[in-house]
Amino acid sequence: MSFDAANLLFSTNVAQDGKTQYRAACATDFINPFKFYDTFATRDLDGYSMGIPFFPWFPSKGNAQSRADVLAQTDAVRVRSCWGGMVAFEAKWFQSQKKELQGITTTQSSAPATTTTPSTSTTQSIDFHPEVDANLNWHLAPTPLPESGVLPKRSDSLTTPIRFRASPDLFWDASECCLIHADLQDPRGLDSSAPTGIYLNPYIRVAYDTQTLRWLPFTRRFERLYSPIHRILTWMVKLPGYNPRREEEAGQKVTDRVWVYNDEKWMETGNLSGGYRDVERTALPGGFCGSRKLLSFGEGDQRGKWWFEQVPKDELAPRE
Repeated sequence: MSFDAANLLFSTNVAQDGKTQYRAACATDFINPFKFYDTFATRDLDGYSMGIPFFPWFPSKGNAQSRADVLAQTDAVRVRSCWGGMVAFEAKWFQSQKKELQGITTTQSSAPATTTTPSTSTTQSIDFHPEVDANLNWHLAPTPLPESGVLPKRSDSLTTPIRFRASPDLFWDASECCLIHADLQDPRGLDSSAPTGIYLNPYIRVAYDTQTLRWLPFTRRFERLYSPIHRILTWMVKLPGYNPRREEEAGQKVTDRVWVYNDEKWMETGNLSGGYRDVERTALPGGFCGSRKLLSFGEGDQRGKWWFEQVPKDELAPRE
C-alpha cells in the first residue's frame, strides 16, 4: 500500500520536467473484484455522475472525455472530482496565502426569514447564500462579482485555506469529497473540456478487504472486454441520473429549485409542511456534485449504515 501511495504522489500526470502536475490525484477503489466504489464522490469531466460501476466506469454521455481517457490507458484520467479510497492534493490550497486586501470588500450573508407559502409556479429573487464555507473557500468572493459574472481563477483570487464543507439545501445531498474538488478548481464557463487539474489514476487500485485486493491483478486482465457491455447496460438503466445544477459555474446567476418549509421555526414546532420554490441566486462551486436525495446515518443498532430517506416528489423537474 505504501508503494501505491508513493506512485500516486509521484507518478500521476508527470510532465516533461519529471514533476507531477495536478491539484488532486485519486486512486481507484473497489468494493469487490469488479465493482468501483466511490461513485458518490466521482464526476467525469462534464460533471456527469458514474455509469454502471465496472470498467470503464464512466458514461458515454456528453463529450465522454473521462471514459475516453480510461480506454486510452492513461495514468491521468481527467475528471471534475474523485476520491478512489486514496487521494493526494497539491498542498498550497490548504495553506494560508498572505495577500493584500486592497480595495476589496467581502460579505457573507444568510437566507432571510420568510413566512410565505412556497410555490413552484413563480420565480422569486432571494439573497440566498447559506453556503458560508463555500464563500470562505473563495475568500468570501469579491463583491460585487466581476462584470463577466464569473469568479476569477483560483490561482488569481484571494484565498484562505480550503476546508471541507457540506451543501445546506434540504433534500439536496452532495459528497464533501466532491465539493472539496469543486472548490479548488477554476470555473470553466461554457467550456466543458477545460482542464480541472484533477485526475483519477486507474493504475493505483485499492480495496476494502484483502481478498478483493488479491483478485484485482487478475480481473484487470480482462476488463477492456467489458467496454461495449458497459455502454449498453449504462444506457439501459438510464445512467447517469439527471442533475439540474450540473452545468452551473461559480458566479453565475442561476435559478435553483429548493425546498422551503412553510414554518420558519419548523425545527421547534415539528411542522414539516412545505414545498419547492424556484429561487434566483449566485451559484457557488459544486452544483455538479449534488442530486435530489436525502441520506441519513444510522444510530443505535443501525449505526454505521447509510439510509436513503424518501424525498418529496418534484413533479415539475425537467428530464435530460
